[in-house]
Amino acid sequence: MATPFLSDNPVIEGFEEQLQDCERKQLTGFLQVNGVAAQWHVCFLLGHIVWVKSRIHAARRWRRYLAIHSPTFFTQLNRLGNPPYQDWDYAAIARQVKLKQFRRDHFIKITEKCIVEELFDIIYIGTNQYRALKQTLSYRKVNRQAADLSYVLIQQHGLWKETRERWDTWARFGLTRCSPDWAPLIVQPDKLKTQTPTKTFEILSRFVNGDRTLQDLSLQLKQPITTLTKVLLPYVSRRLLKLVEVPDLATEMSRTSAASARNSLLTHSTAKSTDEHNYQVNSVVYFQTVTEQIPPVSNVRKDNIKRASISSFNSQPFSVRASQIQKRRRPPTIVYVDNSPDDSRLMSNILKITGYRYSNILNPLTALPLLIETRPDLIFIDLVMPRGNGYEVCAQIRRTAAMIEIPIIIITDNCGIADRVRAKVVGASGFMARPIHKDRVLEVLHKHLHNQPVLS
Repeated sequence: MATPFLSDNPVIEGFEEQLQDCERKQLTGFLQVNGVAAQWHVCFLLGHIVWVKSRIHAARRWRRYLAIHSPTFFTQLNRLGNPPYQDWDYAAIARQVKLKQFRRDHFIKITEKCIVEELFDIIYIGTNQYRALKQTLSYRKVNRQAADLSYVLIQQHGLWKETRERWDTWARFGLTRCSPDWAPLIVQPDKLKTQTPTKTFEILSRFVNGDRTLQDLSLQLKQPITTLTKVLLPYVSRRLLKLVEVPDLATEMSRTSAASARNSLLTHSTAKSTDEHNYQVNSVVYFQTVTEQIPPVSNVRKDNIKRASISSFNSQPFSVRASQIQKRRRPPTIVYVDNSPDDSRLMSNILKITGYRYSNILNPLTALPLLIETRPDLIFIDLVMPRGNGYEVCAQIRRTAAMIEIPIIIITDNCGIADRVRAKVVGASGFMARPIHKDRVLEVLHKHLHNQPVLS
């Protein structure tokens, strides 16, 4: 893995050692990488990196490469409007790959591009964290059974090398304090128009809108990202443009994104007047406020960080804390496994007006992996479906240790003794008779989710 690069960097050296150790031990599971304000899971199958999970632009990055390497699927996705991210994320499409419903070579190209960007983020954030706080990244290895994972094996061995080469180029251009996930925004259009050639101004006006990141623009304009960024920085230093933090495409991600905390740390860390980052001092970066979610901690020295959106940091990784806060505050999630659009629509209307989150799974054959990802608080299952029955789905769920305590309610036209006995054998928590009615649904919810009040 090791290759000659620029000057020594303890963050890169430490991370590379961890990756080499995972490869040498043929790890199947993940390497958890912890920063002050971000966390990643580098996922492995038999020592090969197959995916990297994080909360930094996950949906934006995945969608960006879907558009390039699978335009047909991307077009279909756009026609659906704004489907939930979990319906088209890595896990969802990996299932389609295994069912031969999505081209494996396209999937691998998309995956490799995303992995390189995520590994780059780890270097970028870790390096700037070390500059600001003299703290390196921390790591934890977690083993998993291959059968429990939905990852697709990648035989490519050059992902880390490609990442190092990209960082090396980024450093040579003096961009180590600039994130590729920031988006340029025109702030003085009149001055910009008078100080740039007409064609350049037209291009900037069309593409630079504060929503497209440097990564996005690089692909759209077909320009190397280092070259593009270097071209834009003089406009930033003259305050004609500014670099802004943008949320991820998925709303639920953007509210708890670690990116805001990360960029606030990096931008407002103790500054030095060097040519490498003079543009950074002159740029105005927008940050989402996350101070309310992170209480002050005495073990972080205030003189290491300038006053900004975040004034202090918790020693626990921000992405973990954010997910815990979100989990405590979110309403209970109910999933209905049923192929009937009418019944699903009726169930959806009942649950939404009572304050619950709702999801429908049409195909019982794909129910289990979707349920494992969703981790609902209660599951309704239709007894009779074209591709299976409620008993079989219930039995599969009960054989999954992580879901053994989730209430499962069978919905049926017949609640006879034989049906009740069989339901008990497969682990169902109860029955609900048709037709679906608000009072019946609320009665079930009160009985099985009594600690989580219904907003009736």
